[in-house]
Amino acid sequence: MVVKAEGNHFGDGLVRGPILLGNTIGGNHHSGAIFSVVTVDEDFLLGIVLEEFEKLRHLRVGGRGPAEHGNIDETHSEGFGLTATIPAILGCPLRRKGVEFHPLSGGSTMNPLHLRWRGLMLAAVVCLTCGLFAVAADEPTLTKEQIKQFLLTAKVVRSQEAKKGITHTMRLTLSDGTVTHDASFQPMDEHKAVKQLAMSTEVNFVDSYKYNIAAYALAELIGMDDMVPVYVERKWEGNTGSLSWWLPVKMDEAERHKQKLTAPDADAWNNQMYKIRVFDNLVYDTDPNLTNVLIGEDWKIWRIDFSRAFRLNKELKDPKDLVRCDRQLLEKLKALDANALTEKTKHYLTKDEVKAVMARRDKIVAQFQKMIAEKGENEVLY
Repeated sequence: MVVKAEGNHFGDGLVRGPILLGNTIGGNHHSGAIFSVVTVDEDFLLGIVLEEFEKLRHLRVGGRGPAEHGNIDETHSEGFGLTATIPAILGCPLRRKGVEFHPLSGGSTMNPLHLRWRGLMLAAVVCLTCGLFAVAADEPTLTKEQIKQFLLTAKVVRSQEAKKGITHTMRLTLSDGTVTHDASFQPMDEHKAVKQLAMSTEVNFVDSYKYNIAAYALAELIGMDDMVPVYVERKWEGNTGSLSWWLPVKMDEAERHKQKLTAPDADAWNNQMYKIRVFDNLVYDTDPNLTNVLIGEDWKIWRIDFSRAFRLNKELKDPKDLVRCDRQLLEKLKALDANALTEKTKHYLTKDEVKAVMARRDKIVAQFQKMIAEKGENEVLY
């Protein structure tokens, strides 16, 4: 039971359209001189190359994976860094051990040492550029079952703390010898009779990784597993938690609001968001903040982090958010079976939690059926 709601509800104001994505690359778009008069120290320049190689190595680790669930994709920021480095490498003369080489003109012969180092830098740029383009082809194409097996069995080869979130999420790099990809590990499993939160007090508080796995299982049953990442249970460094496939996203919903970006296809965006709203009412998430809605490069929406979902409340959390519904989703909701849900989530949801899901399902279906009777099917379903 929540005494007072906490946090920002992402359902408010999400269905906005159209929302056009602008060019996020800053800087001067006008081309200048081919060669710069600025001199660049050889060691400094080599340092740039090595730094970019290191960035590219991390970038390739997860295929085209993002920098952070809910963060702007580092794939793009690192790629832009490389783009900015190329003119520095090709356009700036080198300074080797205190000797400056300036751009020559009017038929003057270029210093052989300058030519040599420009050649080396050009070769380095070619390698970096080819590697960056290879990244685009590195994102593995696996089935959901293959992803599950990979997450369950692949070796953890690297780890770092995630940049967002308060649930001690770790970003792990996994490899099975053929595929190397990142995953999000969340070991949170807190249970308290009463929990004092920043803006609320909750009775029978639970914040558990198990709800992530349950949410994906439920998404599979109602055909929404294309909007919720694969979650599995796994043990790492003595802790058991949920492990999910790292998603190739550009930003989260909070960042979109901050930048005031809009999707190029408002209808497609809204249709996705209608489904997210239905799902959030179904799982009764008490922490549906904007950073838990991720946006892909093609404006595909993902919903992540359900560790505070599946409350025992049988009423709908935000019935006003139920504006329209996908036809197939409504049919899947009608067909949702309590026994099938119990079996699929038996290690992650209690019987009472399953009963609460089914009660909310009934109310969601009833509300849409009432709306159809009042407005007509075409106004409610799509």
